[in-house]
Amino acid sequence: MVKPKKKLQREINDFAKRYNTYTFEPHVTLVGLMYKPKNEVVTRGGEIAKKLKPYTIKLQDLFYIDAYYGCLMIKAKPTPMVMQANKIAQELFVLEEDYTPHLSLIYGNLEANEKKKIISEVGTKLQLEFIVDKLSVYYTGGYVKDWHMIEEYNFSK
Repeated sequence: MVKPKKKLQREINDFAKRYNTYTFEPHVTLVGLMYKPKNEVVTRGGEIAKKLKPYTIKLQDLFYIDAYYGCLMIKAKPTPMVMQANKIAQELFVLEEDYTPHLSLIYGNLEANEKKKIISEVGTKLQLEFIVDKLSVYYTGGYVKDWHMIEEYNFSK
């Protein structure tokens, strides 16, 4: 995971309180690895970080899908560096998955009309841009409240 700015944490916390859902640390996931052994994920995370240099993530429009973990998200612009980071991660983990870079704002089961209302309220205020220079490895099993960081790596400079 790649950690963005504190402003997003405040938004996530506000949404969690407003909609009675879990709060979580803001992140842009490179790959989801729920079924890989911890030691492999930690080792590969370090290898990925060594291959990456700091890059910019630009958050764009809000969107949603009909899924608990896709409740409300912000698209991250799929720049060459963003897509290259995912490619490196997929190669090291021997994965072939479609990748839509995004940052989740709410995990939960909200109705589509409520999601549309939030998108209208938020507008463009979360179209942020930030530099990414670390990769965090998280345990994401069980409930969102049980997620925690296992390791964090600085990118090569």
